[in-house]
Amino acid sequence: MAMQVQDIIGMVAKAVIQNPEVLTTLMEHPYSTVRQATGEENVSKEEASQVVAGVSALAAGNQVDYGSLATMAAKLLSENGDSVHALASSMLGGAVAAPVDETSGATAPAAASADTIANLTKLAGSGLIPGVDLSDGIGLDDVIGFATSLLGLKK
Repeated sequence: MAMQVQDIIGMVAKAVIQNPEVLTTLMEHPYSTVRQATGEENVSKEEASQVVAGVSALAAGNQVDYGSLATMAAKLLSENGDSVHALASSMLGGAVAAPVDETSGATAPAAASADTIANLTKLAGSGLIPGVDLSDGIGLDDVIGFATSLLGLKK
């Protein structure tokens, strides 16, 4: 893969801040979400599991130790039947909420919870998510960068 896992984690975290439904996409379709973020066709189980573990840690408000991420993700993967989909569901399920419309009782599409967005925004604002600088706020350049990354377009 051409990108470092920590850069991919940063891109996905920033995308979740911009569009909370991205977290649901990562939970339900981890491989395709990583493919979209990187533009790479071949995403290994190891890479996908590291991105899921990293984004999950950030969503919970924790810093990521990128030096031990591969080992931790491999352990978590083995605890989840060696399935990235099972890992994503177990790790990200608590960070995703399906808001209910108080008037109609209808459930909106599942997306990152408000706490998850707050955690990611706080860590990004502190400079603790690689490649994400929100110290100047979220601007048009950030939105364009996300869209470009997620759609697999070149800048």
